[in-house]
Amino acid sequence: MIHERFTAPVAGFMPIRLLNYAIIMGLGATLIVVLAWLLAGLLGALLTSAPIVMADSRITAALREAASPDMLDALTWVSRLHGTAGILALSALLAAWLAWRNKHALLPVLLASAPGGLVLNAAVKSAIARARPDVLYATDRLSTFSFPSGHTAGATFLYGFLVVMVWRHSSSVRARMIVVSLAVTAVGLVAASRVMLGLHYPSDCAAAVAEGLLWLAVCFGTARACRA
Repeated sequence: MIHERFTAPVAGFMPIRLLNYAIIMGLGATLIVVLAWLLAGLLGALLTSAPIVMADSRITAALREAASPDMLDALTWVSRLHGTAGILALSALLAAWLAWRNKHALLPVLLASAPGGLVLNAAVKSAIARARPDVLYATDRLSTFSFPSGHTAGATFLYGFLVVMVWRHSSSVRARMIVVSLAVTAVGLVAASRVMLGLHYPSDCAAAVAEGLLWLAVCFGTARACRA
């Protein structure tokens, strides 16, 4: 009965074989983390290279110069909403909505995309081990690593999932463009908040978006490969 719920067709999505999906996703996540460990030295050298350091510095300065006290207050709340607890809460709400709408086949993909993506991000952070920006205006003193940004990655996982879901479910060009625009804006605000609050380098956030898009491609691509 439970298996039938998760393998029932959903508009725009084919049912998937759950065990196959779980195994392949686990192997994919392990491969990404292993690659991060193997390439940690190369990535570390790249992140401390003159072009990246200069780009981080210029982008951060430009964002800080554009920030007003009210803007920083608003971005603080944006940042808090997209922490680990916030992303998990929003994912739970989305999962409840999917279950209520009998879209059970999407639940494993959502689980892999957002909560699973956060676990992957934490593992990649430990592999790269980049220190946080050492700036006086940082709103928090965090002991966790910086690269890639977990908040930005979490926003990319969640809102990217929504984009793919709407894109496949709706043929309306207007609906597709609206959801893409909202998702890009939301992820951009989260990334900007992390930089403007002194908690991340711009390159952390750019890498987080790339990580998020890659992981979403793996999640949905694997679901397609594991169609029942």
